[in-house]
Amino acid sequence: MAIQPLIGPIVMISLVGLIAALGMNATFDELISLFRQPVRLLKALIAVNVVAPVAAAIVIGLFPLTPLVRMGIIVMAVSPVPPFVPGKAFKAGGEKGYTLGGEQSGHIIELGFAPSGDGIASALLTLEALAGRDLATARVYDPLPQQLINVPVRGAATLVATAPAVRAAISLASGRLADSGRVLVRPSGTEPLVRVMAEAPSSEQANAVCEQIAAAVRAAA
Repeated sequence: MAIQPLIGPIVMISLVGLIAALGMNATFDELISLFRQPVRLLKALIAVNVVAPVAAAIVIGLFPLTPLVRMGIIVMAVSPVPPFVPGKAFKAGGEKGYTLGGEQSGHIIELGFAPSGDGIASALLTLEALAGRDLATARVYDPLPQQLINVPVRGAATLVATAPAVRAAISLASGRLADSGRVLVRPSGTEPLVRVMAEAPSSEQANAVCEQIAAAVRAAA
């Protein structure tokens, strides 16, 4: 039996089921809140129903893709909601009442504007928040001194970054900084490195915290 005639109905049933599940999970206040923000609602509708399908059509037209890849792009483009980001956000401890979030890499995710992290979308949201003011004079935030150390590793960078001694050093450094700074330790996705970054009220403190964690990474490597 050919499976091709079944693909269309299966996709439609899946999308209808997804929309129904989301609708049953939404509260009355959440539904009403959509109409209290007509501009954001319009942006979301354009992003999901216009931008994504047009982008998918351009990609399919420009590149010699296999039928299976084309089908996957089409399904993703016509999906009424972002397929992966919310689920991951909820598992990471996010609250369903929030639509604004981010990743440690710097991505900004605003589900009312676009279904995933995007540099152009982040820039547009920043301009909207500035409301015509100059970024240099807006004083949106006071940047902290930052230090970054790239530690070469011989084995798997992910295993080194999550080693018990490294996690203990991160916990100790985070406790020292409390709410005055932050640390970020992650394996590089392109090189055999573990990237160690620290922000603190002073350059000296950022350097000390970063070097303390980097030493633990070197020992684990």
